[in-house]
Parts: sequence; structure tokens; C-alpha cells
Amino acid sequence: MPPHGPRDWAWINSVLPAYRRVNRLLPSSGRCKRCWAPFGGPFAFLYKAFLIRPSRKNPYLCTT
Repeated sequence: MPPHGPRDWAWINSVLPAYRRVNRLLPSSGRCKRCWAPFGGPFAFLYKAFLIRPSRKNPYLCTT
């Protein structure tokens, strides 16, 4: 469900930078352009377990 109000966006904007910093440290051959989640590499299986995959319509973004 997409965020609806300013409170939702404030939460996303406060958490996303920390999430991106963690993802940036993981080695990967391909990444989401929004959150830098790895699509390949040794840690990709963790993200696939949480259903974070490349989108069907835009393979440069994840499904979350």
C-alpha cells in the first residue's frame, strides 16, 4: 500500500537512508535504483526470501 499522508512520507524518508547505507555495503551485480537492494550476489537469497525482486515492468526497481 503506498503512503498516503505526510506522516508516512516522514517515516520513509527517515528510514530509507539507513536502509540504503546497509544495502550499499553488500556486494552485488545488480541493484534497485531506489533502495539499492541487491538482485544478485551472495546476499541476494536473503532479499528473495522477503520477496524483494526486480519488478516485471521496470527491472531497475524492486517490487517493494
